[in-house]
Amino acid sequence: GKAWYVATHAPAKPDFTGQGQIYLWELDLETWAFKGDRIELWRGACNGVWVEGPHIYKHNGWYYLIVAEGGTGFHHAVMVAASKAIEGPYVSSPRNPIITARHLSHKHWLQRVGHADFVELADGRWYAAVLGVRNQVNYTSNMGRESYLVPIIWEREVEEWEAEYTWPVLADPMAGTVQRVVELPFAEKRWVPERRYFDDFAAHRLGLEWNFRRLPTEGTYSLAARSGFLRLYAKPAVISEPDRSRCSLMGVRQKEATFSFKAFMQFDTKLVGAEAGVMLFQKDDVYLQFTIKRSDNSWLLQLLRKEKHSDAREVTSRELPDYNKELRFEVHADLNGYNFSYALARDG
Repeated sequence: GKAWYVATHAPAKPDFTGQGQIYLWELDLETWAFKGDRIELWRGACNGVWVEGPHIYKHNGWYYLIVAEGGTGFHHAVMVAASKAIEGPYVSSPRNPIITARHLSHKHWLQRVGHADFVELADGRWYAAVLGVRNQVNYTSNMGRESYLVPIIWEREVEEWEAEYTWPVLADPMAGTVQRVVELPFAEKRWVPERRYFDDFAAHRLGLEWNFRRLPTEGTYSLAARSGFLRLYAKPAVISEPDRSRCSLMGVRQKEATFSFKAFMQFDTKLVGAEAGVMLFQKDDVYLQFTIKRSDNSWLLQLLRKEKHSDAREVTSRELPDYNKELRFEVHADLNGYNFSYALARDG
């Protein structure tokens, strides 16, 4: 057999800024090095307007090249082309884009739909996972891009001159876009969305809800150092852009605009400048940071706000002369914003 690498790059002589081109390159199965010549496949259905994220799937003797195109904003979309050979030539589907929200009003509940991954189930059904952004405040959402599951049907063209082609039709074939409510892939499997998450760290391993900012370095945390506690070790590395170094940050995903979060923390240090606390983290240059920091003679509770293209600024701060190594943090959120509060341990 053969192995192939499919990716995107800028053409040697692009027609415009942001033009992309999909290419294919064979891999040597012994060395995993590139083998032979790079094969240019396709510039997308819109001539390569930020074309990226290619995947190739084989179905009924045809190779289907799936790409994202149009950028990750309101013109985001998924395009498809087909070929009898993996090396091409690929023919663009006249149905492109096969899923998007670009044709809908900006008032639609889901925006920026694109980037599809296909999967075939054992029973022959097909589904796709696509990205989209909920339209909650100012046409966007603090959760950023999220994954949505949509069904796929394969439909042959009805016109005589196109009858050799079968194309994927995504989502509700009568609506043409992602629906708020869909049937579960496995009707016999009861699935109830979990609206609450609690962790007392009694287990020997972290739950799957936990995430890290990049791969954590060894010794970042421990569940064994103290029973019933997650110990997160302070490190010199801090979150900054464009510095992409790893730091002591771990958390669970925000899944709804309205939520309440509580965390109990014990923190003590003699190192001036060391800090610990909670954070609403979207990316390296967009976050809210609520921490207690060791100063020369006391402890400083501080709320910082970091926005894109600007330095982190202090929202509020307060000296805590009665701090006794324990704090309870709370965050309450709705569509209007985040409300931060705290309590000293003795306050309950």
